[in-house]
Amino acid sequence: MGEETVKKTGKKGKLWLLLIPVLILAAAAVAVFTVVLPNNRYNEALQMLQEGRYDEAKAGFEALGGYKDSAEQAKNCDYTYASELYNKGKFEKAQKVFAQLKGFKDSDQLKEACETELRYAEEYEAAAGLYQQGKYEEAKAAFEKLGSYQDSTEQVKLCETVILDGKYAAAAALYTEGRFEEAIEAFTALDGYKDSADQISLCETGILNRRYEAALALLANGQFKEAIEAFTALDGYKDSAEQIQACELGILDQQYQEAVELYNDEKYDKAMKAFKKLGDYKDSYLWMEKSSIKSAKVDGTIYLGRYEQDNDTENGTEAIEWIVLAIRDGKALVTSTYALDAQPYNSFESKSMTWENCSLRRWLNEKFLAAAFSKEEQAFIAETTVTADPWSNMEQGKDTLDKVFLLSAEEARRYFKNDIYRSCAGTPYCMTQKYGRDYSARKNVDWWLRTVWNSGRAIYVEEDGSFMHGNITGDFYTPVGSNGGVAVRPVIWIDMHI
Repeated sequence: MGEETVKKTGKKGKLWLLLIPVLILAAAAVAVFTVVLPNNRYNEALQMLQEGRYDEAKAGFEALGGYKDSAEQAKNCDYTYASELYNKGKFEKAQKVFAQLKGFKDSDQLKEACETELRYAEEYEAAAGLYQQGKYEEAKAAFEKLGSYQDSTEQVKLCETVILDGKYAAAAALYTEGRFEEAIEAFTALDGYKDSADQISLCETGILNRRYEAALALLANGQFKEAIEAFTALDGYKDSAEQIQACELGILDQQYQEAVELYNDEKYDKAMKAFKKLGDYKDSYLWMEKSSIKSAKVDGTIYLGRYEQDNDTENGTEAIEWIVLAIRDGKALVTSTYALDAQPYNSFESKSMTWENCSLRRWLNEKFLAAAFSKEEQAFIAETTVTADPWSNMEQGKDTLDKVFLLSAEEARRYFKNDIYRSCAGTPYCMTQKYGRDYSARKNVDWWLRTVWNSGRAIYVEEDGSFMHGNITGDFYTPVGSNGGVAVRPVIWIDMHI
């Protein structure tokens, strides 16, 4: 027994010794098939995933069954593939894959993102289509809705630029067509785009130039008042100021021609008023004088000559107004309405003096005649025989031939109804001459007649129109019984056949 037992035990031991390698080999085989091979296949699948061989990697992971996280990695293959599609903008394919991965990682969010991208892509294409059709306003609005999608912001700016370019071109077309007011509105709406401000200035200049041309047309058409209004509204544009002066001259010339026509039609009163209104334009003053002479009536007034009267030498001389005393044989006897100057009756040494040889007669026919009348005006004045006036027993001298003279005492009584009509005011210039009396606060003056009272005195008309006689010599020709001087009221005969 003992030996048999030992033998049996020895045989078993030898059997186990034989089985151990087999078991080791079996265990190794199991390890290879259950651990090594799956792990290698897992790593191979991971490698394929990293290389972007998503279908092969997914198949590899799926073949591994429940090995490690192969199931998760299989889904990750689809996720990574879908993510790559998403990043490449292939949203439609990516959306389908993410939809299949429902709940895996952020697949749901990415699925919605794909759908959003697909919707934006469609809207983007629609916006781009509107742009291509030239519907820039609509395209801009469509791109604005897309927010920051792709280059929508840039597309909005591009639309705005094209829109502004279009508006700019439209404004420029209005300018070219001469529709400057509308062009200004259009360029203003561009709010400084490109050179809109400069274009507005050009439009304003265009408006001014158009108005200037219209004003010139009015001037050329003889519509001077309308032209003046038009040029005035231009506020100094170009030579508007000079053109206004041309219009004013045009008006004056028009009025001048109308006045000439009135004169030729023998409407002398109207002609005189018209020429008087024209002042010194051309020879209007001469025509005014001729018209007044032609329309002369006894007790009426006419104009002839000019003489300093307002005592303001800077503004020139003033027109002399004459009262018509008589009309006879086509001639008018006139005396100045106002006393024009102050002179001694005689400043020569002789104390016995008559009108014939007194200094006042020479002054009237030399200095006064030259100062008051032009050569043409002097031609209107008739040279007249001035008779000696036998007012008193005093020798009056011989008759004289004069252009300018004084009334005699008898004529002063005959031509004036009474003292009131004979009284006469002096001009400011007359009153400032050396009277020996201050006339500044008085209206009327004493004025000489040519009649001699006696050897040392001549008759004059006092301030109240009555007759008086005063000294005829001396520097200050003082009337008897007063400290004042005597003024001069010239008389002429005017030829009315002028």
